[in-house]
Amino acid sequence: MSEMVTLNLDDMDAGRVLDALESRAEAYRATEKYHNGEAVDVMIEEVTDADEARSIAEGYEGIITVIQEQLTTQKDKGIKGHDEFVKELWRISGVSKQYASAIFFTLEGWRRDDPVAAAEYYKRKWILG
Repeated sequence: MSEMVTLNLDDMDAGRVLDALESRAEAYRATEKYHNGEAVDVMIEEVTDADEARSIAEGYEGIITVIQEQLTTQKDKGIKGHDEFVKELWRISGVSKQYASAIFFTLEGWRRDDPVAAAEYYKRKWILG
């Protein structure tokens, strides 16, 4: 059985990942059409038949759906204080902005309400020891 993983990407990189997944899904959908006797004007993928192409396309489309749902949920919830926390932790401790962003998502909810205090808390507890 596979494990769940958590990725922290900025919104531009998440968009790039979605673009790449959509391209792969489209390629396998075109391959499915080819194997069903339809004309396509793109290179087809190497599969044994239309069913295999459809199955692979559906796999990519499932991943796309999961990512889009998570992005929508995240935007709807509003990641309160994220940018302020990242800037503050970077300013007071020098950690990279990507690292600070990853830290933000591990914070308990009450710490997110005051991102400046949370950054100071993180610096005292984890960086200065």
